Amino acid sequence: MQRILAIKESLFVLLLFFSFNASAQHYVSVKSGLNISRSNGDRTGQLDDIGTGFRFGLGTALEYRFLVKNKLFFETGLSYYQRGYSFETSLIDETGRPIGSGKTKINYDYLGISTRVGLQTSGKASVGISIGVLESALVKGEFQSPISESFGDLLPKDEVKGDTWVRALEKPFSRFDLGLELRIEIGVAMGERAIFVIDISAYQGLTPFNVLRNSEVPVKLKHYSGYLGLGLRFDLGNGVS
Repeated sequence: MQRILAIKESLFVLLLFFSFNASAQHYVSVKSGLNISRSNGDRTGQLDDIGTGFRFGLGTALEYRFLVKNKLFFETGLSYYQRGYSFETSLIDETGRPIGSGKTKINYDYLGISTRVGLQTSGKASVGISIGVLESALVKGEFQSPISESFGDLLPKDEVKGDTWVRALEKPFSRFDLGLELRIEIGVAMGERAIFVIDISAYQGLTPFNVLRNSEVPVKLKHYSGYLGLGLRFDLGNGVS
């Protein structure tokens, strides 16, 4: 963990250094798209299915890039990602008797800061690949679980929405998340300063969290996800080269 933080600090220092380089090309990007996430990690026995289902959510970012010597670039940005996971759960009535099954969803919405270094080709059509770290803080955590009508009568009214039990995670398992991000981008110039961008990214969390805090058998999971986004990158200098 300390090594990752040290790398992040070093990249940030390099970003500040090169940002004052007059020969660098500067860009600002806005992107939005689909984030598909789930979890992986240590599971035991009857808990094998926890976290194996996907969550389909929003991913959006505002990023700043500077390009050095036409190939090497450094990039940082502010992002919002909806992560989480789901798993099958049993439906019970007011007596605790199983009456069916449904899908429970654990949703985590994160605001993050990314730092990456990469290489890209030049020209009207370009391809870039980058790797870096993404540091995220939780802005919203929510538990959603299907319930029977009789069981719903036993819950607080403000936590029941139709046939779903919805409540905020008062003590979320994953308040902070640090992970590695690998990104491939395809850019196509749309004039002198605007570039249409296709962003394909993979994320692997490094911060484990226990989904059963009070259990004698902890279940340590980590977030991981894939992202497909579209956006525009604007050249702040002399135009697309």
